[in-house]
Amino acid sequence: MQNLIIPYIGSMEMQKLKPYHMENLYTTLSKTPCGSYIEGKKQELTEKQKQRFLSGTTIHEVHRLLGTAFQYAVEWGILVKSPVLPWTAPRSPHRSAPSGR
Repeated sequence: MQNLIIPYIGSMEMQKLKPYHMENLYTTLSKTPCGSYIEGKKQELTEKQKQRFLSGTTIHEVHRLLGTAFQYAVEWGILVKSPVLPWTAPRSPHRSAPSGR
């Protein structure tokens, strides 16, 4: 959470989050190099590290975690509606694999 969620939406009030904020988060994460944050602190990355991006699986896990957390917030009366919509699950970006030819 401290490396993938808090740096991007952690400063926003929970009640003000909307589905488009979640979509923006997923888009941002899909362009985020692995290891950009460690223990919540932004890291300096080498050029090689900057070329390794978060996987679609990791982004989907963030979606599931947020979906569960916001659903509890709705059940507990903290929120009226969850900003994480079930049909907005992020899709894995299609990256072409390097050709061995």
